[in-house]
Amino acid sequence: MRAPQRSGRKAAIGQKSATQGRRKRPAPRVVASAAALAFLAAITSACSSSSSSGGSATSASSTSGGTTATGSAVHIMVISTFNNPAAGDRAFSTGVDVKAPLRFSTNVWSQTDPGDRLSPKGNRVWKPVVCAVNGMAAGGAFYWINESDIVICSPEATFFDPHVTYGLTAVLEPIGLARRVPLGEALRMALMGLDERISAERALAIGLVTEIVDRTELWERAHQIAAGIAAKPPAAVQGTVRAIWESLDVGRSLALARGMAYTQIGNPLSEGSVDRVTVAKGEYKIR
Repeated sequence: MRAPQRSGRKAAIGQKSATQGRRKRPAPRVVASAAALAFLAAITSACSSSSSSGGSATSASSTSGGTTATGSAVHIMVISTFNNPAAGDRAFSTGVDVKAPLRFSTNVWSQTDPGDRLSPKGNRVWKPVVCAVNGMAAGGAFYWINESDIVICSPEATFFDPHVTYGLTAVLEPIGLARRVPLGEALRMALMGLDERISAERALAIGLVTEIVDRTELWERAHQIAAGIAAKPPAAVQGTVRAIWESLDVGRSLALARGMAYTQIGNPLSEGSVDRVTVAKGEYKIR
């Protein structure tokens, strides 16, 4: 017979939860990273390995210095510029410098998307990603925004795609965006270039973000959301992320059949980490 779980289990980062008579679960962890190309590429690579049992305490700082976490130690990632003093408050990310030429293979058939390493889901990273946007988010920023599981922003956030203004075909970012917002909104952003920006209020209305938070509270709110998710069994969380995102690539019937298979794989993996009878539910909030 399973022993009841200890009541009052904390979901905060750095606090351990345990069940009487069973193996202790490691403390839930959140990785916080600055929205910079090289660092997130490294994090994406490090986190690409899956982990059903969780891991030890891990954190990562901005591109100016810090550590890179190993995949088994990371439960969730938060993308923001708040841990990078050099970024300031002006922008979340404005993509690559259009004045500097991109480096492609000299063989036209070997050329690939220069941002393919930035895409969490494209790199099969099924650990959740929370994106906290403050200031300008443009162009290449959408590699992260498009594939984040939860996106929140400050009232000062603006979203736009400058490609066509610079004579560049807007393709990769708008295609990803069209999976999150109505097609007309994605087309308008892509075609208007630098002539128009989407406000935080409009981003909320079209479903690009799910919440607007005061700039001074944005990082804390992102961390709070991430901590709540990180406290849950990793196998259940990652299976949920993968099933939902992969459903976008297939029809409804196939998505449901594949999803059923994921429940048969993922549910047994979580049995030893949570007691469904005595699990502490805590207080819920109305959003």
